[in-house]
Amino acid sequence: MYCNPKQLCVLLAICLLPFSSRSQTAVIDSLEVLYEQAETDSLKFAYLTKLFFNSVWSNPPEAKKYAQEGIDLAIEKQEGLHLSRAYYNMGTYYNMIVKKDSARIFFQQSLDVPESNDHPLQYLTVSHSLATLERDEGEFDAALHITEDNIERAATVDSMYWGTMYDFKGQVLTSMGKNKLALQALYKSIEILEGTGKKIRIADAYAHLADAESALENYDEAITFYKKALPIYEKYNDKFYQSAIWGALGNAYNEKNDLELADAALEKAVELSEEIKQSIIQANALRTQGIVARKKKQYTTSSALLEKALAIQQKDDLKADAVSTQIELARTFVEQNKPDDALPILDSVIEVSQQEDYKLSLKTAYEIRAQAYERLNRHQAASEDHKAFIAVQNILLEENKRAEIEEQRALFDLEQKEKQITFQENEIQLLEEREKVSRLQKFLLGLGILLTTFILGSSVYLARQRNKQSKMEKEKALLELESKQRELTTHALHVAQKNELLTTLKEQINGMASRPEISGILRQIDQTLESDDDWERFRNYFESVHKDFAKNVKARFTDITQNELRLMALIKMNLSTKEMANILNVTPDSVKKARYRLRKKMGISYEEQKIIDVLTEF
Repeated sequence: MYCNPKQLCVLLAICLLPFSSRSQTAVIDSLEVLYEQAETDSLKFAYLTKLFFNSVWSNPPEAKKYAQEGIDLAIEKQEGLHLSRAYYNMGTYYNMIVKKDSARIFFQQSLDVPESNDHPLQYLTVSHSLATLERDEGEFDAALHITEDNIERAATVDSMYWGTMYDFKGQVLTSMGKNKLALQALYKSIEILEGTGKKIRIADAYAHLADAESALENYDEAITFYKKALPIYEKYNDKFYQSAIWGALGNAYNEKNDLELADAALEKAVELSEEIKQSIIQANALRTQGIVARKKKQYTTSSALLEKALAIQQKDDLKADAVSTQIELARTFVEQNKPDDALPILDSVIEVSQQEDYKLSLKTAYEIRAQAYERLNRHQAASEDHKAFIAVQNILLEENKRAEIEEQRALFDLEQKEKQITFQENEIQLLEEREKVSRLQKFLLGLGILLTTFILGSSVYLARQRNKQSKMEKEKALLELESKQRELTTHALHVAQKNELLTTLKEQINGMASRPEISGILRQIDQTLESDDDWERFRNYFESVHKDFAKNVKARFTDITQNELRLMALIKMNLSTKEMANILNVTPDSVKKARYRLRKKMGISYEEQKIIDVLTEF
């Protein structure tokens, strides 16, 4: 419906109507008077929308009434666009009162109105709300499908929406545990959003990227991006996200065992979350403070902090968070040599974890309870819990392996799709250029050079065919190389996981009573860990991907040992210190020391240069 300039000014005034010192009720009363006096349908719809959003938090039933009036009026006036907006308002109401099925129906009805497709920003707003609902309900595949469509729509509409959709895609993938795919989406989001100047959106993307890096145990990268986000939130006085970022920084520093930095960050998180009454952030920060205190052997402080966190989580019915805190509290009691205090907590954790299918918590609880039983000399009970721990761990390893394979497949498919798009774009560009040249030649030279054009065209065609054949052969070789690289990575991860599991088993068995059967098992584990069979298979995989790597390295660094050559191969694969330690069957500290000696032997004298940068030459 057309609005003249006067009506447009009135509509703008409605949208910018501020909250004054008057009560919310007074504002709503004023809007109702304006709604009753409105002379045009456009004004009526605008007032109803303003009434809805001014009452949806303070008086949901009243907000529902305004949404329904908007639906009825739009149907009566046959106003498709306003009907779409009214359906969206009703969906927002049901989403707010946690009736997700009803919210889903109204969001979908809003999208199904034909006129919604003519207003892309409104369509994206509704569609994104639907995707967010699906994500919150754990329907990650549905959320991802909707978001992929939103990304395609937003690409030609609005850069801020486009970047935000990539950011949301990264969040969904992180929730699915597909952290490598999440990183790709989040880096793309930052690339787009940094061009928009929308600081808060950029900060959100930094924070989500840091979360994904942290999930991959890339804590230095995570800290870098958390620190990029924090000043933006401070500038806009966004204390909610400030407290969340300080808590996340505390977690990252704790994982790096930078305990003083962790304590300082967590103290800020607790202080801010208490100020704004954000109990979830406060409880999580208190829990991590308890873990840090335990690492410092401050057991009384640790248990007090963990009990405070647990009280908040139980009050707010945060079941999963409470289970995690109970596990840490039990761990503190066991380390404090108070196994009797730990056992009832662990019994409760195991019961809840079995009911809710918290496999990771269940595995950890069995492990700690076995330790508690050992301290009480209840060896039979400890043995049973250890077996249960191994069983759950095997299930998790299998699930992680399947997830890793699925993510690798998805990454490969994504790369192929991007290559195909690039190839098609190049083909289209080439065809367009040829068409322009052809038209220009026809215009300038006419029929007199038709034969020359034909000969040239044939030559170009033959050259393109040869280039196409050559390109296909190169792509085939590239695919074979990528396949070998995936096999190499999978084999390396398998060796790391196997060695880690065998080392864990060895440590657990060493804690048991000495028996001949156990000694035999330990010998078998040691023989397996010391065997070179896995390394020989790894070397064959590696040399098939990186031809003559060992030969070239030895040619340049003549005094490199065989063990140092193995370490260089793992560094070239960009594996984490923990993964390298598991493959080499040494501690992470040993890997760090070996890297330091290797830097000296390779003549790398300044800190900014990394070993992997030198190895790219081979």
